[in-house]
Amino acid sequence: MVKIVASIDLGCGDNIVNTNFIGVDRRQTKYTNFIAEADNLACFETSSIKVVFSRRCIQHVANDTKVFEEINRILTPDGVAIIEVASVLNTLISKALNYLKIKKHPYSTFHVYTKKGLKNKLESAGLKIIILGFASTNKPLFKNHIAVCMKGT
Repeated sequence: MVKIVASIDLGCGDNIVNTNFIGVDRRQTKYTNFIAEADNLACFETSSIKVVFSRRCIQHVANDTKVFEEINRILTPDGVAIIEVASVLNTLISKALNYLKIKKHPYSTFHVYTKKGLKNKLESAGLKIIILGFASTNKPLFKNHIAVCMKGT
């Protein structure tokens, strides 16, 4: 178990938000520092992570509720989570591309999030929502939900 106060990029894949972040992914990439499933972050102690950044990862994890609970668990008391998940339209387009075998990394799991549904999942996991809206993008069809949350009690 890691006892650090750091920032992680959960589901970093082949990209990383910032080279000062610790890359966490289920597979080894050039940015992966820890191999872990997003719904089992046992490698991190409770209240050991200052910032959790996750971009379009959680929508592909079978137990997304557990991911949100794990994020809440590992955040420090003043920690912040920045979570981006696909919107309904983005998910439908991605599913179609996956079906047509056009996706670089095909996924078997696609959670569909409405704004209300995402809000309920975050709050049920104990996270306190600071901001919940659409991420800015230059591709209108691919708008995603973005949530900025604090550790809940």
